[in-house]
Amino acid sequence: MKTFRLLQASRERAPRRRGAALVEFALISFAFVGVLGGIVELGRMMHMKQVVTQVARLHARELATQDVPATATWNEALGRPLVRERVYDPRLLATDATQGLPDTADWPATNKVMSQLYIVTRLPDGRSIWHWPGTIVALADGTLSVRVPVVSTTSGGESVEWRDPIEEVKFANADEGPYSVLANGPQRGLVATRVNAPYASLFWFASTTGGYDGLVDAEAPVAQTNALGGTAVVGVPGPYGGALGLGQTYALGDSVRPYRRLILGQALHRREVLGR
Repeated sequence: MKTFRLLQASRERAPRRRGAALVEFALISFAFVGVLGGIVELGRMMHMKQVVTQVARLHARELATQDVPATATWNEALGRPLVRERVYDPRLLATDATQGLPDTADWPATNKVMSQLYIVTRLPDGRSIWHWPGTIVALADGTLSVRVPVVSTTSGGESVEWRDPIEEVKFANADEGPYSVLANGPQRGLVATRVNAPYASLFWFASTTGGYDGLVDAEAPVAQTNALGGTAVVGVPGPYGGALGLGQTYALGDSVRPYRRLILGQALHRREVLGR
């Protein structure tokens, strides 16, 4: 009889224990999801940094060994057909992937490594674009390219500076880079490569105060400090979607900007040129 009463009391307490377990799980799940999200974001940032550093070193080394006139400038060198075939072709920064991803086996060395960070952005018209992270830009000749936004967020709003994914580092007090042997800076005949890659979070949001009350409205106007060089192609909402490709995600029903940071990679390499 005593055993029966104990079993009956245990059954009466079971629903209470199950309810307590659900409450405990709900409380713990918030912390668990936060830790899991942090691990994912840290891994994404580390991977992007490693690839960006590898791209900078490869581009500087390969460009330094190309048969380019010693007096040529950075832009003149990158415009040469042989350099675009072997080293880097900016026309491959964005490609149509509606029918599938392209084969990169014959791509220039730098573009091939850069493709490790390429993402797919779906456009409202149904097309899919495979591209370097950043803003997809439609150029005047009808081709697509990518510009990297460097976003500054303050209480007064957002401003953006546009950069190329790969650009020349210019030394202080020099109006041109050191690529040409006739450069007027402190260094000459030097390949100084900078690679720009925008990191946009999948879980975190941009905030001017560090809290929810300071989240940045994704539909707010953005001041541009320099020319984009074309027309921004608007993708569907996502870390790299929305207006100007600055990202558009949602927090408690509000359209907000994701947390963003610029990942940089730089490399220097002395050019191997003859005096011509």
